[in-house]
Amino acid sequence: MKVPKIVHEKYLYGTFDSRPNRFIARCAVPEVGIVEAFMPNPGRLNELLIMGSKLLLEKANASVQRKTEYTVCGVYKDDYLIGLNTLRTNDIAEFVLKRRLIPDLKHVRLLRREVPHNRSRFDFGVLVNGKNTFLEVKSVTLSGNKIAMFPDAVTERGTRHLNELQEYSIRTDVETIVLFIVQGQDIDYFMPDFHTDLKFAQTMLEVRANVKFVPVHVQWNSDLSLSSRTKMLNIPWNYVEMMSKDRGAYILTFDIDRDAWVNVGALGEVFFQRGSYMYVGSAMNGLSARISRHLKRRKNKRWHIDYLLNIARNIVGIPIVAATNIESSVAKLLFDSYVPYAKGFGASDSCMDTHLFLTDKDAAKSAKFQNILMSLRLRNPFQKFGSI
Repeated sequence: MKVPKIVHEKYLYGTFDSRPNRFIARCAVPEVGIVEAFMPNPGRLNELLIMGSKLLLEKANASVQRKTEYTVCGVYKDDYLIGLNTLRTNDIAEFVLKRRLIPDLKHVRLLRREVPHNRSRFDFGVLVNGKNTFLEVKSVTLSGNKIAMFPDAVTERGTRHLNELQEYSIRTDVETIVLFIVQGQDIDYFMPDFHTDLKFAQTMLEVRANVKFVPVHVQWNSDLSLSSRTKMLNIPWNYVEMMSKDRGAYILTFDIDRDAWVNVGALGEVFFQRGSYMYVGSAMNGLSARISRHLKRRKNKRWHIDYLLNIARNIVGIPIVAATNIESSVAKLLFDSYVPYAKGFGASDSCMDTHLFLTDKDAAKSAKFQNILMSLRLRNPFQKFGSI
């Protein structure tokens, strides 16, 4: 098998502009202008696709009829190349498996790709100790602070895969395998992203006695070919179990379209100027339900934020799972980066003056906010529990 390359056709560089939908990225290409490129990765990629980020693009063969002339194949994060084309992840998996580059999977023999089973289709049919079984591959690009996490968006399909793999393993008494192909700089640990998809994390914990999870780090050579250097990553299962609970802090982002005076309960009449805002709250029992409540239009007014959300739009809830109440610590990070607004707002039991902040438009898409969010979510599992 040939060594996989991150690009197959003619390539060029551009910078990220915007993402109208999951499968299209608008890119600025020198001497060409703004182009629309196919994005072969349905993940959110918020921490990677920052305006101005350097992209590696592949230009389609002129003989191929398609809607977009370019494909986004990779992105540079701090000058480190990360592949984004999930359609080629199985090529990477096949290469490292056939070359025996994964110590924990040297006993696995590949049989064929794309094997149907029940309602699913698994990436590989393999032979383990003379028995037929399945190997599923997942692409991981979310990383920081020596940690990689998956998924970066809710994956009901991924959770279903785990349950079906466990069912097959129990019925046939043969291990099934999930191989995580991890990209990113300086990574030691892999964990399920319990912030983004708590159900997936909890399912990983439930099935790990029957499903083998193998996270392996890969990287690209300077000639854009896959390196033969791989690294097995550790899964800190005790930490994952401790963190995979529906509790923690959250950030709400939203817009106010017009200047307005709002009666905010005990705070009385408060003036809110037109603009974009962030609010910090917490729920140490039922975090997901709390966020869902905030997104509803009809509800009893209980907290300060309930009054303001009546005139808000584009409300987005961002969970930050934690074992202890870190609400004030999160507010402190936003206080240091944005404009504190409305003294006392949401801060009746906090050491901070307010938990509401005025921000720039689309601040949640900025590198500054993504760095804050990653510092909160990608906490080292061996830090003091509950610390930031």
